[in-house]
Order: sequence, then C-alpha cells, then structure tokens
Amino acid sequence: MAAPRAVLVPAPAKINLVLAVLGNRPDGFHEIRSWMVPLALADRLRVERAPRGLRLEVSGAEGLDGPENLAYRAAADFIARYGRPAGARLRLDKRVPVAAGLGGGSSDAAATLLGLARLAEIDDPEGLAGLAERLGSDVPFFLARRPAWVSGRGETVEPAPRPPPLGLLLVKPPFGICAASAYAAWRPSRLTRSRPSVNPWSNGGPSREDEAVLTVETVAAMLRNDLQAGVVRTRPELRSVLARLAQAGACGVAMSGSGSTCFGLFRGPREARLAAARFLRRPGETLLVTRPAARPGAVRILG
Repeated sequence: MAAPRAVLVPAPAKINLVLAVLGNRPDGFHEIRSWMVPLALADRLRVERAPRGLRLEVSGAEGLDGPENLAYRAAADFIARYGRPAGARLRLDKRVPVAAGLGGGSSDAAATLLGLARLAEIDDPEGLAGLAERLGSDVPFFLARRPAWVSGRGETVEPAPRPPPLGLLLVKPPFGICAASAYAAWRPSRLTRSRPSVNPWSNGGPSREDEAVLTVETVAAMLRNDLQAGVVRTRPELRSVLARLAQAGACGVAMSGSGSTCFGLFRGPREARLAAARFLRRPGETLLVTRPAARPGAVRILG
C-alpha cells in the first residue's frame, strides 16, 4: 500500500485541573506535577507531502505563519532527524486561543510530529518523544493525547484518570500571558515548602482505578494552580473573571496553566451552555463551551 500523501490531525487544547509548582530546578526550569486533560476544543492541522521545502499556512489567527511557529519548528526537526518526507506543507486552522494557558502551540507541534510520522510511515515512539521534549514542556503530553500526570519540567507523562463527563466554560480575557512571566511571578508558599500531596489522594493523585469515584464535585475540590496567585497579582482583572464564573454557577473555578484563560466546571455541557448565556461578559472576552475529549483524536488519511 502506498504511503499517504496528506493527513488531517486534530490538535486539542488542554486544561490543568492540578498544577503544583514544587520548586526551582538547576536547569532553570520549575519542577511541576500537573493533572492535564485534553479537550474537545481543537485546532485542525493538514499535513501534506511536498517535493522540497517547508511551508506553513495559518487561518484563524494572524502572524503565526513564520518559522518561529512551534509547528514549523517541529516539522523542521522531524525532517532533519528522519530525512523524509523531503518537504511538507502545513495548513493550520486555529481554533484554540493563543497565549491562553490552553497549550495550543504545543498541541500543534505534537500534531505535526504525529502527522509527519504517519506520512513517512515511521514508528519510533522514543524518537518522537525526544523531539517533543526538546520542542517544549507541554509537547510530550500532547504526543500522548490522553489525561496524564505530568511531572519534572513536563517530560514525564504518566496515565491519569479521565474526569467525569463534565462541561467546561472557558473565558479568555482580551490579553494573553507569557508562560515565562507567569513562572517569574510565582512565589513559594507555605504549602509548597511543606511539599504535600497535590490533592486529597494520599498517593499524590488519583490513578485510573479511581475513575469510578470521581464526580464533578470531587474534581472541583481538587482544583489547584500554584501560578494563579502570582498572575492575578500582575493582572487583577482575572480575579473578576473567576468571580463571575462562580456567580454563573460553576462547581469550581481556576486558571488554566500560565493563563490567561480561566475555566468553570459544570455538571455537563448543557449546564455549561446555560452558564455561558448568563455569564456577565465584558468587552474583549472570549467564551468557549467545551468538554474533556472522550478519546484521542485520530490521524485521518486524506489521500
């Protein structure tokens, strides 16, 4: 069977239900432990063979079609490592907000690696994992494409339970947050110095065996983001976003990753849609209703 000439790869967003920052590392990064969950909200990436060169086209967002885009870098690194395909054309339909704490750029990079591996018919999980780790801290998680406990600086990815079938209301303010600035604003707390478990489970987090006992309420009680306090100090507008999500009926609210997106947990997508209708939206804010992804998005062959 001939190798495919084009594939379509979904690139899901994520939220951090737990993001514990455990301290500084000698390499300049931060030690973290995070429960990360992929979402139904996703970019779409078309990857095509080309006789030579590398080209990236982006729709849905401006100024992202240059070589500094993480998807472009992922393609360049892949071709340099494996020597095939000879060239590639990437067409990215952006649906995940940029600089929002939702991992859109990292997810696009992982989708690029998966798409090129399918085009080139390369089965090398360890090699792809190495490329992902060098591209960025969240890219290994998106390569796995399932709920995970992520630790170290993001390179260690272990299976985690799927949350219950909850609904999510995401609120993206009219500004983004640079991850570097969010970590720079982080300060160790008494909670961090005591290095407790990152949630009520004594083993440091629920395992897949705990899925049956997870409810929206138990997940809401576990929400934690150690970057949130520092980011809110620098952007106090986020305090209002979190308060308005709670007022809209969310079971729990938190900032995702390094921000600026905040989210509310609801008992289902219907409840999240109703909350979006009554949310006191301010100018420039983007509202998105979504849910945890039911299963990893498959690479689809187009021709």
